[in-house]
Amino acid sequence: GGAPASELVRLAEAAVELGGVRLEGLMTMAAHDPDPEQSRTTFRKLRECADALRQRDLLPEVASTVLSMGMSGDYPVAVEEGATVVRVGTAIFGNRPRHPTTMPPSAGAALRGRHAGRTRR
Repeated sequence: GGAPASELVRLAEAAVELGGVRLEGLMTMAAHDPDPEQSRTTFRKLRECADALRQRDLLPEVASTVLSMGMSGDYPVAVEEGATVVRVGTAIFGNRPRHPTTMPPSAGAALRGRHAGRTRR
Protein backbone atom coordinates (compact mmCIF):
# COMPACT_ATOMS: atom_id res chain seq x y z
CA GLY A 1 0.00 0.00 0.00
CA GLY A 2 0.86 3.60 -0.07
CA ALA A 3 1.27 6.24 -2.72
CA PRO A 4 4.26 7.65 -4.57
CA ALA A 5 5.25 11.19 -3.62
CA SER A 6 4.29 12.40 -7.10
CA GLU A 7 0.65 11.41 -6.43
CA LEU A 8 0.37 12.62 -2.86
CA VAL A 9 -1.17 16.06 -3.45
CA ARG A 10 -3.77 14.64 -5.84
CA LEU A 11 -4.60 11.84 -3.39
CA ALA A 12 -4.88 14.24 -0.45
CA GLU A 13 -7.14 16.59 -2.41
CA ALA A 14 -9.39 13.68 -3.41
CA ALA A 15 -9.59 12.47 0.19
CA VAL A 16 -10.51 15.91 1.52
CA GLU A 17 -13.16 16.35 -1.20
CA LEU A 18 -14.95 13.26 0.12
CA GLY A 19 -16.07 15.26 3.14
CA GLY A 20 -15.77 13.95 6.65
CA VAL A 21 -12.13 13.09 6.02
CA ARG A 22 -9.32 14.97 7.71
CA LEU A 23 -5.72 14.04 7.03
CA GLU A 24 -3.71 13.86 10.23
CA GLY A 25 -0.31 12.95 8.86
CA LEU A 26 1.88 10.74 6.73
CA MET A 27 3.86 7.54 7.21
CA THR A 28 6.83 6.02 5.45
CA MET A 29 9.22 3.13 5.89
CA ALA A 30 12.76 3.46 4.62
CA ALA A 31 14.53 0.56 2.94
CA HIS A 32 16.35 -1.59 5.47
CA ASP A 33 20.03 -0.68 5.65
CA PRO A 34 22.52 -1.31 8.44
CA ASP A 35 23.58 2.34 8.13
CA PRO A 36 20.76 4.50 9.56
CA GLU A 37 22.08 7.51 7.65
CA GLN A 38 20.89 5.84 4.42
CA SER A 39 17.30 6.46 5.59
CA ARG A 40 17.70 10.23 5.80
CA THR A 41 16.69 10.92 2.19
CA THR A 42 13.45 8.96 2.60
CA PHE A 43 12.59 10.73 5.86
CA ARG A 44 13.45 14.16 4.48
CA LYS A 45 11.24 13.51 1.44
CA LEU A 46 8.28 12.66 3.69
CA ARG A 47 8.77 15.89 5.65
CA GLU A 48 8.91 17.83 2.38
CA CYS A 49 5.70 16.14 1.24
CA ALA A 50 4.03 17.15 4.50
CA ASP A 51 5.24 20.72 4.00
CA ALA A 52 3.74 20.76 0.49
CA LEU A 53 0.40 19.49 1.81
CA ARG A 54 0.41 22.11 4.60
CA GLN A 55 0.99 24.89 2.06
CA ARG A 56 -2.22 23.74 0.35
CA ASP A 57 -4.09 23.50 3.69
CA LEU A 58 -4.38 19.73 3.29
CA LEU A 59 -2.57 18.94 6.56
CA PRO A 60 -2.88 20.58 9.98
CA GLU A 61 -0.32 22.95 11.45
CA VAL A 62 3.16 21.61 12.13
CA ALA A 63 2.59 20.94 15.83
CA SER A 64 -0.34 18.60 15.20
CA THR A 65 0.85 16.79 12.06
CA VAL A 66 1.76 13.14 12.48
CA LEU A 67 4.92 12.12 10.67
CA SER A 68 5.34 8.41 11.31
CA MET A 69 8.79 7.36 10.18
CA GLY A 70 11.71 5.52 11.65
CA MET A 71 12.10 2.16 13.30
CA SER A 72 14.42 0.71 15.93
CA GLY A 73 17.48 0.88 13.70
CA ASP A 74 17.05 4.38 12.30
CA TYR A 75 14.72 6.34 14.58
CA PRO A 76 17.37 8.94 15.63
CA VAL A 77 17.71 10.02 11.99
CA ALA A 78 13.92 10.05 11.62
CA VAL A 79 13.56 12.31 14.67
CA GLU A 80 16.21 14.66 13.26
CA GLU A 81 14.12 14.85 10.06
CA GLY A 82 10.88 15.63 11.92
CA ALA A 83 9.31 12.32 12.99
CA THR A 84 6.57 12.65 15.57
CA VAL A 85 5.90 8.89 15.75
CA VAL A 86 8.55 6.15 15.62
CA ARG A 87 8.14 2.37 15.71
CA VAL A 88 10.64 0.80 18.08
CA GLY A 89 9.27 -2.63 18.94
CA THR A 90 12.54 -4.44 18.28
CA ALA A 91 14.44 -2.00 20.51
CA ILE A 92 11.97 -2.69 23.31
CA PHE A 93 11.17 -6.39 22.84
CA GLY A 94 14.18 -7.62 20.86
CA ASN A 95 14.06 -9.69 17.69
CA ARG A 96 10.94 -11.79 17.49
CA PRO A 97 10.41 -14.88 15.36
CA ARG A 98 8.42 -14.38 12.22
CA HIS A 99 5.28 -16.47 12.31
CA PRO A 100 3.48 -17.81 9.27
CA THR A 101 0.01 -16.43 8.81
CA THR A 102 -2.56 -17.70 11.26
CA MET A 103 -5.41 -17.45 8.77
CA PRO A 104 -7.19 -20.73 8.05
CA PRO A 105 -6.38 -22.22 4.61
CA SER A 106 -9.92 -21.50 3.42
CA ALA A 107 -9.43 -17.76 4.02
CA GLY A 108 -6.27 -17.77 1.92
CA ALA A 109 -8.10 -19.49 -0.92
CA ALA A 110 -10.87 -16.90 -0.74
CA LEU A 111 -8.36 -14.07 -0.90
CA ARG A 112 -6.53 -15.63 -3.84
CA GLY A 113 -9.82 -15.94 -5.69
CA ARG A 114 -10.60 -12.28 -5.09
CA HIS A 115 -7.31 -11.22 -6.66
CA ALA A 116 -7.34 -13.62 -9.60
CA GLY A 117 -6.48 -11.95 -12.87
CA ARG A 118 -4.88 -8.89 -11.31
CA THR A 119 -1.31 -8.06 -12.15
CA ARG A 120 1.23 -6.30 -9.95
CA ARG A 121 2.75 -3.07 -11.13
